[in-house]
Amino acid sequence: VLLFISAGLVWYTGANVARHFIALVLIAYIFAVREEFDGEWIHWLAALAGGALFMTDALRAATLEQLTGWSKAMGAYGFLMLLLVLGYFQFDRFDDAAGGQIIIGFGILACTVAGLVLSGHRNLAVRWISYTGFSLEVLYLAFKTIGTLIGTASFFLCAGVLVLLLAAFVVRMERRLQNRTAQAGGAA
Repeated sequence: VLLFISAGLVWYTGANVARHFIALVLIAYIFAVREEFDGEWIHWLAALAGGALFMTDALRAATLEQLTGWSKAMGAYGFLMLLLVLGYFQFDRFDDAAGGQIIIGFGILACTVAGLVLSGHRNLAVRWISYTGFSLEVLYLAFKTIGTLIGTASFFLCAGVLVLLLAAFVVRMERRLQNRTAQAGGAA
């Protein structure tokens, strides 16, 4: 109830900085409620809501901006919520099963790449969340999958090839994002 009253007051007064605080408190509250009620449905609902906010920002940014006046931040917080819930599932639900953690890890990697492709050109927060999430998840998967000397050697061979491919991808993506930003700036 306090959150809705605070959100109403922020909307009424136009205090933009407080919006960020309320969004972060809401994300923390979702995790606190999950611990109190011990139900995964809360996280599934949060992941769906976060994904819906992100996709709405990525695909219908003008409509979301017209409705809320805060589309970029809503998309970024939705994307952050989606990645946090997936990370929570990775560490909480599949704590002992390495296979489940790796599958969720590849899902997180796919979400970060999708976030970069869909909204990275216009939303700097999503771009940084994508880069950070991707880097942390690759490091985690690397540490999780290394077990033997042959596994270590295989990992570093694959990691070298992967880093080479990622560097080429990032360079191309940054050029594309700069071109889209320049075109959007020229059209405005």
